[in-house]
Amino acid sequence: MPQDDFFAGLGSHAPRRTGRGARVTDKSTSGLPDVAETLPAPFAWCEIPNGFVILTDARSYGGTTGGKYPVDAFYMARYPVTNAQYQKFVEADDGYQQVNWWDFSPEAQIWREKHPHSMNTGFAGDDLPRTNVTWYEAMAFCRWLTAQINAKSESALQITLPTEQQWQRAAVGDLYIAYPWGTNFDRRMCNADESGIGKPTPVTRYLNGASPYDVVDMMGNVWEWCLTDWETGSTEVQSDNPRSVRGSSWFDTGKATRATTRDGFNAAHASNFLGFRVVCVVGE
Repeated sequence: MPQDDFFAGLGSHAPRRTGRGARVTDKSTSGLPDVAETLPAPFAWCEIPNGFVILTDARSYGGTTGGKYPVDAFYMARYPVTNAQYQKFVEADDGYQQVNWWDFSPEAQIWREKHPHSMNTGFAGDDLPRTNVTWYEAMAFCRWLTAQINAKSESALQITLPTEQQWQRAAVGDLYIAYPWGTNFDRRMCNADESGIGKPTPVTRYLNGASPYDVVDMMGNVWEWCLTDWETGSTEVQSDNPRSVRGSSWFDTGKATRATTRDGFNAAHASNFLGFRVVCVVGE
């Protein structure tokens, strides 16, 4: 895994994370979709205000140049999608087997034809993050969830995967810190290799490691799929290019991965250290 030394020289001079004023809700507010009727707990939306992020240069290992990007306000799921939540999609009559959720690209349709059934998660447990899920499957889940929410309201919202820029903004916001909780790695704040657990943990275990906007599990536990094309930086979904992943996992050394660390996997890749979470952009 390439290492990111972007914050190496900041030390104790980096601004401190306060986390105060963050808005977290599990109910529908200002047009925000209420997911409670569709997915089991835990689920909550965290409000992420507009701002900017700086992505590091990843060209040396297949990614994009990076740079400074503006990010509009959005909502991010406080936790990664759990086994119990994803299972709702798998078992629903209009869920995983419904071909409509896979028609966002020819590549997704071809993949789905070759894989008519979902893989089992890497680690059982309702409140553990869902693993062994490809980018295609994560996208199909988002499209299914969008349809469930919109069917119960008069809105036309879209729930999808976060872009790389959205993910990083939710992780550290305006604070120039290496980790969501501060400048230094702390194994008490996330499930990394140093934690000695050796597998994923419940998504609510490390609440003390939340980001400035109270988003949880942004470091460790599982890598998370992003919408972004790893090779081009585009959010166009009709390609089979690798997709960006962020966050690191239970398998990775926490000291070697930071909130700005970037990587990408083949869209058809699935593993027991890779999951996802969702975002929602509320229109005017």
